Formats: sequence, structure tokens, C-alpha cells
Amino acid sequence: MKSSMMLYACCAVLLALSACGKKAPENAAQQMPPKTELAQPPQTPQGAQPAQVRKYDVKSGIVTYEDVIEAGTMTIKSKRVTYFDDYGMRECEDRYTGDNLRESYFSDGKNLYSVMYSQKTTYLRGPAYRGTMYRFAWDEVSSQDKSSGKAKQIAAMPLAGKTCDAFQVGDPASGDYTTYAGWNHVAFMIDVHGKGTHSVQKAVKFEENAAVPPEKFQPPAGFPVKNSPM
Repeated sequence: MKSSMMLYACCAVLLALSACGKKAPENAAQQMPPKTELAQPPQTPQGAQPAQVRKYDVKSGIVTYEDVIEAGTMTIKSKRVTYFDDYGMRECEDRYTGDNLRESYFSDGKNLYSVMYSQKTTYLRGPAYRGTMYRFAWDEVSSQDKSSGKAKQIAAMPLAGKTCDAFQVGDPASGDYTTYAGWNHVAFMIDVHGKGTHSVQKAVKFEENAAVPPEKFQPPAGFPVKNSPM
């Protein structure tokens, strides 16, 4: 029991470091999707057709990630699967403990929701403007980080059958840095190094232009929808 408590405590410390201690790109996703990710988009002039917003450069897909968290001598592995359609404007992230689906976060294109399966409840988290997951984009890294050399592009790398562009933010020599890799703006890897801690979310399988069930972007049948307490 004491070992389990220590393990969860280390995980909490690692997530705090990842969320607060890293100088990541300004729009990097947190572990819990925020209530809003972008400012309200401008209104379309009367009579004009709204332009389709594209988060990714591929219409749909399914990405399976392996997550690894290391703290001291302890290692935790888990799986998450991300489904997206409409170029990422509708998106769902399923998180697993072993083979058991633990929780989901999804955007139906208008709002963000979280689903807690142990509670059999869906929570409305607020408006959504760009899916749920981090968008890989070098051009969204701050110009200050680029000019200072804190952020720099690195060599492309193969991940889940794709050749991914990559960049780093931070100083590898200090042991405190994050590596991002992606393809067509879909994030394939986020690798966070901190002092004594390490976490990585890495794509191990990618299904391009997959037919995603529409149910992935809807509250599960029989689950009441409540306002999020957070």
C-alpha cells in the first residue's frame, strides 16, 4: 500500500512539473483539456459562407499512443487512443488503465465534454474551438523562444509509419526540455524531461482517413450530462 501511495505521489509531482515547470509552446495541451483553447473566432459576415476551420491537414484518423511516466525507479505505462474527424474539429481522446477504458475527453465541434465511466456521467466543460488535443505547429511557438534559441527545430524522425517534423523547447544540457514531433499538425510525440522525471506520449499506430464512428463525439447512451465542477 505504501509503495502504491508513493507511486501516485510521484505521478502527481511529474504532472505538476510537466504542466507548470516546462516552458512549452504557448498553446500546448494540458493533461485535462481546458474549457477553451482559442479565442472566440470572428463572426462571418451576413450572407457569406463560413470558411472551414482545419486543425489538422488530414480529414480523419485514429492514433494509438503509449504513455510512459518515470519517476526515480518507478515506471507507469498506459494507453490512450485519439479519434478525430472534420480535420480535427471533432475529436475524442480515450484513456485506459490496462485494457479498461477509464475516461474520455471529446469535442463535438461546439463543446468540450469529459466522460467518467466509473461514475457513468458526462460533464460539459465549455465551448470548443479546436478539438481536444495539442496541435503540432512550429509556427505557433513564440518568436521570443525562437530568437533566443530556447526553441529550435531538430531532425525529422519516424513514428507510427510517418516521417514527422520535430522541435525542442528548453535546454537538453540542463536536463529540462520537451521534444515535440508531428505530421500534418497531428502530434505524434510529446517527450518531457525534467530533473528526476520523464514522461512521453508516443504514437505507436496511426490509421489515416479512418472511418470514425459518430458515437465517439457524443455522450454515451444512458450517461447524464452535467456541468463540470472544475
